[in-house]
Amino acid sequence: MRILFCDFIFQKGNAHVDTELVKSFVRNNKVTVMANHDRLTEKICGVDFVENKHYYRKKGTLKIYWGILRNMYLAAKYANSHKPDLVFISVYETRMFLLGRLFFKNKKNIVIMENANIDYLSQKSHLFFYKKYSNKVFHAVYEEYMKDYLVKEIAVPSERIFVVPHPCYNYSFQNAITQYDCIAISGSNDEDIIREFVQYENKTHRLKDAGIKVLIKSKNTKFDDGFLKVDNTYYSNEEYNSLYSSARVIFTPFPKTYKYRMSGCFVDSFSHKKPVISSPIMLAKYYEKKYPNIISTSDNMDSIFNGIIQYSKEGVKDETVFDDFLRMHSEKSLNESIDILLEGIQR
Repeated sequence: MRILFCDFIFQKGNAHVDTELVKSFVRNNKVTVMANHDRLTEKICGVDFVENKHYYRKKGTLKIYWGILRNMYLAAKYANSHKPDLVFISVYETRMFLLGRLFFKNKKNIVIMENANIDYLSQKSHLFFYKKYSNKVFHAVYEEYMKDYLVKEIAVPSERIFVVPHPCYNYSFQNAITQYDCIAISGSNDEDIIREFVQYENKTHRLKDAGIKVLIKSKNTKFDDGFLKVDNTYYSNEEYNSLYSSARVIFTPFPKTYKYRMSGCFVDSFSHKKPVISSPIMLAKYYEKKYPNIISTSDNMDSIFNGIIQYSKEGVKDETVFDDFLRMHSEKSLNESIDILLEGIQR
């Protein structure tokens, strides 16, 4: 099968997923990637690139939308002349897709990877546009409960939706020097939860009394008492991985609006074999039910601090508790799901 692989928004955090998806597709197919060659995190044999200086992601609402539309036009131009059997779109914008889809002559061989797009369907404008094409393309989602939502609430036919697990990260585990016992360094952290966290520590001094060091990333809050540090520092990939490798527990204070989207932060944590204490967003509660030994959820500060202190002092005694998650998000599992997808869209 000839596959055209596209990413219309080029989010930095999606480069790993794009790379793993392309590696899976190229096993038994001829793959062309519509992006500059440095977009992927590693060189993959057998992959062709259609590079263009106009692929970009600039700041400013109009420039972003114009860039997405231009990227769709360039992809459609290539698809219309080379006629791939499948166009796989890993990241897209819900509303612009309705217009950009018109550029493609063959509109029946398109698969769109859903992520935050599903959450945005709670907004009338997104849902209106989505309904115009949702039953005319194929969909890939990261977890089964996301598929259930699209089927039951949005009325997308089940046979048009395929579950493709977010691939784990391959890390070489080293004995990094512990800088912080617990980290929460996602750019998606909820500012209200962070403020409550700081206020609680200021009142109780539990982290200081226990000798536990915690690092939290925040856009608005700054705090540092020698044990709890909150700031907006940017971390390189090396620094980021070092912090994850040395931490004993990961805290994910994500907003309640995160319902049907995937977070690479969970995959990062479990790939490093680190337990997670999370705010009770839907994805975290879903994982808590499936993998109760590696994640717990709470919106109560007493419980959150209890978990952080316990894991920081005791760690995870048996790392086999991560095996089920790692197996379900392994390269083998990804390859199997891609094979099911390719077989399904040809029926």
